[in-house]
Amino acid sequence: MHPGPTTAPGGAGSATPAPREVDRPRAMRAVAEFLAAMGEDPERSELRRTPERVTELAVGLFAQAGADLGSALGTPMAITDAESLGQLVAVSEIPFRSLCPHHLLPFEGTVDVTYAPDRRLAGFSRVVRLVEAASQRLQLQERMGEQIAQTLMTVLEPHGVRVRIEASHGCVTMLEHGAASVRMMTTCSRGTLADPESPGSGSGSDADLSGPRAQA
Repeated sequence: MHPGPTTAPGGAGSATPAPREVDRPRAMRAVAEFLAAMGEDPERSELRRTPERVTELAVGLFAQAGADLGSALGTPMAITDAESLGQLVAVSEIPFRSLCPHHLLPFEGTVDVTYAPDRRLAGFSRVVRLVEAASQRLQLQERMGEQIAQTLMTVLEPHGVRVRIEASHGCVTMLEHGAASVRMMTTCSRGTLADPESPGSGSGSDADLSGPRAQA
């Protein structure tokens, strides 16, 4: 089953709030000052536009800072008991890029989202938007998975949710020798898809994932 287009609560259009205001001149001055502190000359030809470029890149990486993640899912579609019975919905290999708060270095990878619907479905593209909204801010991989899972539980109220993230981190690949190919994997689960052996996963048993699977 593929849900049709959905709209954000209160009207049509983008599912997420507009990015918060960014003080670009201040950010550009800060980048120039940082370059100077590192012993560089911000006025030399190669660096003259660097503050502007860095600022515009950061605006994209911080685009959803403070935004309500729930609005990314739009207005859920209602489904009947017969439609939801035994169904699993999965959107796999959703690409993302985010920024780690520890070193302000990027990490990127893919997210797999699986949920067992009860009475509500979200459009597949809305799940992608949720991942995007969760990643476009200073973020920790572990926290990002928790936020995605909890948002799905709150908005859709499914039987269960599982979010798996696999990513490579700049702070590992750049700072640790020989770690260029290292990838980090985290899994967050709720409800009937929770792993009872995982700390903090709550009660519930492992679900049979062999049911209907809808790929992105």
